[in-house]
Amino acid sequence: MNTKLIRILCCIIAALPLYGCAYGGGGQTSEPERVEIAGNASGTAAPIFTAAPDAATAAEAWVLFINAKKGDAALVAIDSKFYLIDTGREENADELISILRQYGVSELEGIFLTHSHKDHTGGLKAIANTFKINNAYRSDIGEKDDEGVLKLDKKLAKLGLAQSVLSAGAELRLGNGASLEVLAPISFNADDDNDNSLVMMLKVNGQSVLFTGDMQFSEEQTLLDSGAQLKADVLKVGNHGNPDATLDTFASSVAPKAAIISTNRLFDDDSANERVIAALPDSEIFITENDAWGVMARLDSDADGGISITYAAPNIEERAAYMRDNYYTALINRKNLISPDYVPNNLVKAADMGLENVKLKKDSIKGDKEAMLALKAMLKAAQKDGVYGFYLVSAYRDYAEQQALWDKKVAKDQNYGKDVDKPIVTAYPGASEHQTGLAFDIAAVDATSLSQGFADTEQGKWLYAHCSEYGFILRYPKGKEQETVIVFEPWHFRYVGRELARYLTEHDMTLEKYYQTFYKNEG
Repeated sequence: MNTKLIRILCCIIAALPLYGCAYGGGGQTSEPERVEIAGNASGTAAPIFTAAPDAATAAEAWVLFINAKKGDAALVAIDSKFYLIDTGREENADELISILRQYGVSELEGIFLTHSHKDHTGGLKAIANTFKINNAYRSDIGEKDDEGVLKLDKKLAKLGLAQSVLSAGAELRLGNGASLEVLAPISFNADDDNDNSLVMMLKVNGQSVLFTGDMQFSEEQTLLDSGAQLKADVLKVGNHGNPDATLDTFASSVAPKAAIISTNRLFDDDSANERVIAALPDSEIFITENDAWGVMARLDSDADGGISITYAAPNIEERAAYMRDNYYTALINRKNLISPDYVPNNLVKAADMGLENVKLKKDSIKGDKEAMLALKAMLKAAQKDGVYGFYLVSAYRDYAEQQALWDKKVAKDQNYGKDVDKPIVTAYPGASEHQTGLAFDIAAVDATSLSQGFADTEQGKWLYAHCSEYGFILRYPKGKEQETVIVFEPWHFRYVGRELARYLTEHDMTLEKYYQTFYKNEG
């Protein structure tokens, strides 16, 4: 991928040093340093500013709310300095690191861990082993009482990171007029560490962003009762937009222009909840899963004080550059063959996935785990819409199986597949998407054979209308046979991820056409 296209987002102007906090610069201290406001030990409402902001303004300021799957991570850039709020899950750390590199990160001035849960801290080790981190911050609340925080301290110490403990009322000066104010936690919640989340307000260039971690109703109410000034231009919605967060009164107090929900609904179907979205009627809603990288909020310093919020990849050409190297969007056909010895490393059995609303042809059917989760969510949604009776005929097929199917066809017709421009039904060995574990052949239980008549069934119609919402495309559509060189297969659904699925569907485009458009001669 061409990283230069992204690095234009990062300016080269040097920022001022961090003010108003203990700043370690690399070595582990025997005890975490504290950053707090004198006289605020009681937990009463803290002042928003402890000193007048710098007269200067940041030349470049933005926040990238990263697509961290079900996890949480946000990259803050103030001029040439970078700060990371949470680190997502351990299993998604490689993707997170790749995104940070795309944005020119080589060093992090600070890393903030809002609370101890693994979907916010799991990527810490990988991040620390990849980038220089000058300081790590966590909340003081729960330091002695919460086992999760004690474990977090151990982890930070093992990584040799300088630590600072933040109290409500603290203000970190990021230079050039930018500040990060700690609003909460104010009191300890023994029931759920979500409600001990660091809540911080970023202010820069006359704009404000409220970071909430996984804050839920209890901590929201404590903040409201404290009298804290909560109005913000951008809100990072608490706890992934789950229904146990975002009180109506809290949402109206913040009254954001834009609300960002960090989630992947395949892994958390309660997230980006309808009630939460309804509580923010005047806000533009952005969901990180809708973009390969996430949501970009530019905090401009123009006369109008405007905020520009878009999905992170600025245009489809750059998204395409990313997707070409993404396993889930790979183009597989007779021009782009899979190695005979290729086997996906994340195959799971359909019978072990708790799939609803589907009968399996064989208990041995396997598929890619993420694709299986998407299939599960899709079939569950069909059930909610009153559409039942799906039959999963096949998914993963190895090279040897595909070779056997091909040999059968050739045994009946020695000329089968010799005309490379003539659409066929059985793919050439190495040209089958089934070898990726991302393709699923689906029929109706009352017509279990794969036939073009599936397109006219209620099951087929529902899948065709809704599959892109779950990251699937009808891979070989009617009328596109000359592009795919495969006959119309209304039963063959391929997982490519939500973003690409939506794009292809909206533009009535096959995967071949997509690659031909952006990669010339690769389709």
